[in-house]
Amino acid sequence: MKFFVRVVFWWLLSGVVLVTLVAEQPEQVAHPEPTVLLTKEEREFLQELGTVTMLVDPYWLPYELLTEDSEFIGIAADLLELIFGRLGVEYEIVPTADWAETLEVSQSGGAHILAFLNETPERQEWLTFTDVYFVDPNVFITRQEHAFITDPRALDGAKLVLPEGTSVEERLRRDYPNIDIVTVPTENEVFEWVEQGKAQLTLRSLTVAAWTIREDGWFNLKVAGELAGYENLFRIGVLHEHAPLVEILNKGIATLSPVEVQEIVNRHTGLVVKHRVDYGAVVRAVAVMSVLVVLAGGWALHSRRLNRRLVEQTALALENSRRFEELSLQSRSFAWEVDAEGLYSYVSDNVKQVGGYRPADLVGNRFFYELTPVEDRPEVKSHAFEMMHRQETMTNYENRLVRADGEVIWVESSGVPVTDSRGRVAGYRGLDKDVTDRKQAEFELERYKEALEQMVSDRTRQLLAAEKLAAIGILAAGMGHEINNPVSFILMNGQILQEAWPAIAQRLAGHSQGEDSIGGLPAGEFMQRARQAVDDILEGGRRIEAIVSNLRVYAMHGETVELSEIDLNEAVRGALYFCQHRIDAVTRQFDLKLHPAPLLFDSSLGHCEHVILNLLMNACHALTDPGQSISLRTGIGDAGEYYVLVCDEGCGMDEATLDKITDPFFTTRRNEGGTGLGLSVATQMAGELGGRLQFESTPGKGTCVWFWLPVRCG
Repeated sequence: MKFFVRVVFWWLLSGVVLVTLVAEQPEQVAHPEPTVLLTKEEREFLQELGTVTMLVDPYWLPYELLTEDSEFIGIAADLLELIFGRLGVEYEIVPTADWAETLEVSQSGGAHILAFLNETPERQEWLTFTDVYFVDPNVFITRQEHAFITDPRALDGAKLVLPEGTSVEERLRRDYPNIDIVTVPTENEVFEWVEQGKAQLTLRSLTVAAWTIREDGWFNLKVAGELAGYENLFRIGVLHEHAPLVEILNKGIATLSPVEVQEIVNRHTGLVVKHRVDYGAVVRAVAVMSVLVVLAGGWALHSRRLNRRLVEQTALALENSRRFEELSLQSRSFAWEVDAEGLYSYVSDNVKQVGGYRPADLVGNRFFYELTPVEDRPEVKSHAFEMMHRQETMTNYENRLVRADGEVIWVESSGVPVTDSRGRVAGYRGLDKDVTDRKQAEFELERYKEALEQMVSDRTRQLLAAEKLAAIGILAAGMGHEINNPVSFILMNGQILQEAWPAIAQRLAGHSQGEDSIGGLPAGEFMQRARQAVDDILEGGRRIEAIVSNLRVYAMHGETVELSEIDLNEAVRGALYFCQHRIDAVTRQFDLKLHPAPLLFDSSLGHCEHVILNLLMNACHALTDPGQSISLRTGIGDAGEYYVLVCDEGCGMDEATLDKITDPFFTTRRNEGGTGLGLSVATQMAGELGGRLQFESTPGKGTCVWFWLPVRCG
C-alpha cells in the first residue's frame, strides 16, 4: 500500500512539473559585457597571445556542434560565450572533421585550448585544466528488457560499447575488468549496437543519452542505472605553454551561476522552466493524470512483483555464472559458442588465461578452426562440422590450439548442438579444457616405453649374440683339439723325414744309375722334388698349427688374458703370415712401414695378431679394383700409445654403417658369406688388452682403422 501511495504522489508531482514545462525555440546568447577584472599582467599576457584559438568536437550534440557555416552551437558553446564575454576575450574556432582529429591537432599545438572535455592522466601530458564548469552524471543505457543495474561487478562478460577516444574507457577497463569493452567510431553506432543486441549496454552522459534517445527515436532503450563516481566533470584544457590562461579562464568560470547553466541545458534539451504558472493548465493536467494514476498504480504493483522475481532470478543466474567461472579458472577451461559457419558468437573471459585472447578478439572476428595449426585444420573442421550437422554431442575431442603468443597447446573440446525453433542447426556451444600438461606426460610416457622396448630388444640381441659366440667358442676349442692331434703326427714325422733325408738321398744315389727312374721321373729330379715335398709338408703343418692356435685364442675370448712381453711389429708379421696371400690376390699396392725400433709392451700375442688379421682381411674385402691400395703402419702416438694403422682405398662407409660395424652379426657381406662377428670380436679383444679401435671412413674414398694399445708397463 505504501508503495502505491508513493507511486500516486510521484505521478501527481510529475504531472505538475510537466505542465509547467513549455518548449521554446533556442535563443542566441547575447555576448555579455565584460564584468571580470583582470590584472595588468593578465591583460598584457592576453594582448601578447592575441585571439584565443579553440578546438571543439564538431559533432557531439547537445554539447557541441560545428555547423556547415562554421557556427558553434550547443550547451558548451553557450557556456563558453558567457565565460569569454565576461572576460572580454575574443576567440575563434579551428575546424576539424571529428574528435580524433581534434585531439591530434591539439597534441601538435594547433590551437591554444580544447573547449569541453574531462581531465585524464593521458591528457595531462599536454594540457593544463581549468576548474569544472559543467557536471553531467554517466548512466547505463540498455534495452527495455534489461534489469536495472545496481552493481556493475555483476556484469561478468557483458559487452559494453563506447565511442572511440572517450575519457572513461581507460578507467572502466581498470575498475571493471569483468566487463568486455568494445569501441566504435561514432556516438550513433553506440546506440545502434545496443538496440540491435550486439552489445548489452553502454555508458553515456545523462544529457547526451536523453537527447539522443529522444531525437533519434531509440524508444526501446532506457536508462538502467547511474555509475557512481563516474560523473563527467567538463573543463577547458589549455596547452602547457599557455598556462597563465588557466587562471584567467577560471575567473570567467566562477561567474557562472547554477540557474544560468540549467537554463542553457533546458534550452538545448527542448525543455525550459517557466517562471509563471498557468494554474488552469495545472487543474486540467491533474484531472487527466488522476485517471492515469489509478491505472499506473495497478501496473506498478504488477511490475514490482515481476521485477522482484526478475531480480531473484538474475541473482541466481549471476551466482551460477560466478561458480562456473571459478570452476573454469581452476580447470583452465573456457566456454564458447559458434554459429552454423563456425564464427565465434560468444567466448567466456577465461579464454585470456587459456589462449591469451580477449573475447573481443574472437567474437564476430574469428572462426574456431582459425585457432588450430594450419596442418590440423582439415581434420578439425571435418570432425566439428560433421558433429554439428548430425546434431551429435562432442565429448573429450583432443585437438591443438594456437595461443595468441604463437604457442601451441592441447585442448579437450566438448559441446552440444544449438538448434532454432524449427529444429535446424544454428550453431554449437561447449567448453575447451587445457590438457597440455597431460598430453606432454603421455608423450613422455610413450617415449619412455619406446626407449625401454629398444633397450629390451638390444639386450635380447646381445644375449643371443653372446650365446652364439659361446657356442662358436666351444666349437672352435673342440675343432682345435681334434685338428691338433693329427697335425702333431704330421709335424713329428715330417721332422724325422727331414732329418733323415740326407742319408736317404745318399743311399738312393749309390744304388741308382744315370738312366734310372723313380716314380716315372729321373732319379735326380725325383730326389729334388721329394726334398721339396718334405719341406712343404712341414711348412703346411706349421701353418695348420698356427691356425689351431688362433682358434684356441678365439675359444678363450672372454676369459682372463695371460699377458707377456711382446713386440707389436712381430704381431704384425705374424698376422701377415696368415693373410699375405689374400692381400697379394686383391691389390698390387701394399705399403708396409713398421716402426724402426721394437714396440715392446705387455700383451697377448695371439690376441694382437687376431685383431690385426681381422683389420687386414676387412681391408681386402673393401677393395673393388687391384689398383686400389692397402697400407699398414706401426708407430707411437702423441700420448705415447702404440698404434697399428690399417688404411684402404676401398668403397668406404657412411655414418649409419659406422655406427653398427662393431655390433655382433652386423655385416655388409651377408651375400658373400660374412657372419658379422669379426669386428665385434676384434673390438672386444682390443678392450681386453686395454686398447681400442678408432674408425674413420668416407664413402667412395676408403677407410682407416687405428688399433691403439697401451704403453709398455714399467
